[in-house]
Amino acid sequence: MDYPIWDMPGGVVDDGETFSDAAVREAKEETGFEIEILSKVGTYHRVKKNDIQHIFCGKIIGGKSIGSGPETRELKWFSFDKLPLFMVPNRRRQIKDYLKGIQNEKFTLR
Repeated sequence: MDYPIWDMPGGVVDDGETFSDAAVREAKEETGFEIEILSKVGTYHRVKKNDIQHIFCGKIIGGKSIGSGPETRELKWFSFDKLPLFMVPNRRRQIKDYLKGIQNEKFTLR
C-alpha cells in the first residue's frame, strides 16, 4: 500500500539479492534512473514495527526520469533544507545522518 507522503525509492529485497542490489533495482523501478551505490549510511531497525531499513547513498549514472508509474505518483527534487512536511517516519533523521557523514552504522529506533 502506498501512502500520500514523500519517500525515497525503496522496497523489498528479492531472493538472492543483496541489499545494495535491491537499492539499485528499486531506484530504477521507481524513478527510471540507474544509480551507483557510493556508500551505506546505515541500518535502521524499528523494533515496534519489526522493520529493518538499509539506507544507501548513490549517484545517478544513467536512465531517464519516469515522472510517474505503478509505484511512483510523482518525482521531485528537494534541497536538504527544504524537505517536504509529510515524509515517511524517520526519513528526516536518515537524511540528517547522511549529511553528518555517518557510514555503515546500526541504529535501533523506537
